[in-house]
Amino acid sequence: MKTKLFGILLILGSLTLIINEYIDNKNDVTFHNKKINEMFINNGNKIDDEYIGYIEIERLGIKRLIKEGITSEVLDNNFVGYVTRSKPINEIGNTVLAGHSINIVFAKLHSLKIEDTIIITTYDKSYKYKVSKKYETSPDDVSIYNSGAVKELTLITCTNNNSKRLIIKAEYVL
Repeated sequence: MKTKLFGILLILGSLTLIINEYIDNKNDVTFHNKKINEMFINNGNKIDDEYIGYIEIERLGIKRLIKEGITSEVLDNNFVGYVTRSKPINEIGNTVLAGHSINIVFAKLHSLKIEDTIIITTYDKSYKYKVSKKYETSPDDVSIYNSGAVKELTLITCTNNNSKRLIIKAEYVL
């Protein structure tokens, strides 16, 4: 009897955790979508200095707000972080964005394929990129920040229990 009761309680506890995670993720997605919509209610006029814009990867169902910095305050709250040592989104060079892979931000990033489309939208313009390269590297590889004479995008997330970084390189498309 005690074993059966323990089993039932274990199942109920597991279901509660799964439902809470689902509700948290749904609330988080709703928050991001609401803020993204608010960005454009005012005809693209900047209404909030907190956000740089948003990233959209339609094939993977990713649509996340971008904030400056890669602090735990940014990344742990399910935002995509703009790496400030990289080039700004509207300039020639390498723009680097980071996000956690353990939550809904970049959890599906490993599924990106060469030629997939990534769109970065700021208050004044949308920038379309095509994935050109995908690879893993060590966390201390600083070459991912290198900038050239072309407009490109680099996405970074953790993989392999935080021992590696998944790097997605994408080229700007006119």
